Amino acid sequence: MDFEEIKNNVGSNIRALRKSHEETQEDLANAINISKESIAKIEQGNVCLTLENQCKIAEHYHVSHDYILKGDGYGTILESLESFISFKLQDCTVGNQKLQYPQLEINQFLFNYLLQSARAEQAKNIPDKIRKLWHDEEKKNFFDSMKNNVQKTIRLALVKTELIFPDSNKEDWKQTDLLREIDKSIDSLFVESNSPND
Repeated sequence: MDFEEIKNNVGSNIRALRKSHEETQEDLANAINISKESIAKIEQGNVCLTLENQCKIAEHYHVSHDYILKGDGYGTILESLESFISFKLQDCTVGNQKLQYPQLEINQFLFNYLLQSARAEQAKNIPDKIRKLWHDEEKKNFFDSMKNNVQKTIRLALVKTELIFPDSNKEDWKQTDLLREIDKSIDSLFVESNSPND
């Protein structure tokens, strides 16, 4: 693929994105702070998209840079994340009660990376240089595992922190009590995740 073809593809991808969001060239121009004429030239493949404007467009439409460059099949950042992490409600029965508890399904290699990164952050008395090397090694391990195209997932039950730590009311808790409380907390988990930051 030559440079002219790349410019034309990028222009077509941006035009398709803009139209799918029902925006005019002027809307997009205002959103990323350039002229409407510049958007028209980019979409026609007459000028090259700068890296700065590519970043602004990717952020504006919540898509990956690959999507802008290559189009269909690369999806939004959210769709990319969903290929690694998904959320399900798992049914369970406790006596006569039918309950649900939230369950996170996460790519095994991503989980390993996040776990080791958390351990690196929590490790006491190690120099920042060693911590950075640890992080870099874990990133390398993650990307190496992705190259092999192995899809392994693990499932984790999501539990609110206050349900885990024991107090005087929880000394004789059974698993059924915990499941019941998790079931009751599902809606509050959702509400809290959607509330604006203070």
